[in-house]
Amino acid sequence: PKVGESQKPEPQASKPAAPATREPNPTAAPPAVANAESPALPTSNQPDQPAVALNVPKPEIPPAVDDIAQRVSWVRDFGGGDCFYATMTSATDKAAAIEGFGTSVQPFEGMLAEFQAKFHVEPDISVRLIEPSQCEVTNFLRFIGQTASDKPQLVLDRTSVPNGTPISGTLVTRGGLRSSVLLIDHKGMVFNLDDRIVVE
Repeated sequence: PKVGESQKPEPQASKPAAPATREPNPTAAPPAVANAESPALPTSNQPDQPAVALNVPKPEIPPAVDDIAQRVSWVRDFGGGDCFYATMTSATDKAAAIEGFGTSVQPFEGMLAEFQAKFHVEPDISVRLIEPSQCEVTNFLRFIGQTASDKPQLVLDRTSVPNGTPISGTLVTRGGLRSSVLLIDHKGMVFNLDDRIVVE
């Protein structure tokens, strides 16, 4: 039988045994990490530029119109009773002005407390006290407030007029509107004041 020769494998050099425990040396530098163990960084076609981190402040967000619209809607829908009307005359994110008509101050005090609790703003509320016979004006104003887009504005020189005392004011309307001025006295009588209006 033929005998084949095979080469004898070379003996492998034995590695020195690693010490079982190793005491940390506080003065020794940490061992270097081989590049083969860390992932390769992506190459860039751009020249080396320093990385710049910007600390740009967030822009201030203006008060949302929805917040003001929510306040206006809340005032319009506030239930102050049968002889009650209130409207927001001006509003910002930190202030609110409300004008209203009613036979007593109590509903407006309740409105003040609830508005402040809900929106964290103390409104300036002007109340015009009326007689129970004048309460129909609150229903009329509530109706006008929900339907008119361009509301006429009436500014009087005074809101309380003793009997026989003259009163003056200004009525501002948008073009194309025909307006009438009515006076409702303390007895509920309605007077048309159109013939006393001077157009400017």
